[in-house]
Amino acid sequence: MCRSIAVAVFVISTFGLTAQDEPRGLYVNDSAGPGCYSLMISKDLLGLRSDEYTIIKCELVHHCLKFVISYSGGCGPAELKMYADTSSLQEPVIHLEPHFTDNDNCRSIIEEEAYFDLAPLMKRKKKPYAFQIATSHKVLVK
Repeated sequence: MCRSIAVAVFVISTFGLTAQDEPRGLYVNDSAGPGCYSLMISKDLLGLRSDEYTIIKCELVHHCLKFVISYSGGCGPAELKMYADTSSLQEPVIHLEPHFTDNDNCRSIIEEEAYFDLAPLMKRKKKPYAFQIATSHKVLVK
């Protein structure tokens, strides 16, 4: 009897049958799921540091920025926020800076997409609208 209890405890603890898995996937502005998320506004983006990621694609879809990234992870949650540099709002090109955090040690290559609402920035400027994402040389114009 004691031996079967010990085996059961070993199996449950080894395979995590009682504990719930840690949430996985990409959280945007602390939320999971589809949507066109608000930009974070910042005056100082110089001190913003991110974990490693690769920009796969950026495009404007109506009033939203479609932002596709890949990163190494997959065991736990990752978080993405997009900041608009308020010091560039009057410039010809508005600078957007992604902030990505991935605190797991898994190494699967994950590709995720997120949408960010650019309408509040577009209301402040005359057309055309130009956005530079991170240090990318690509500038999106609408």
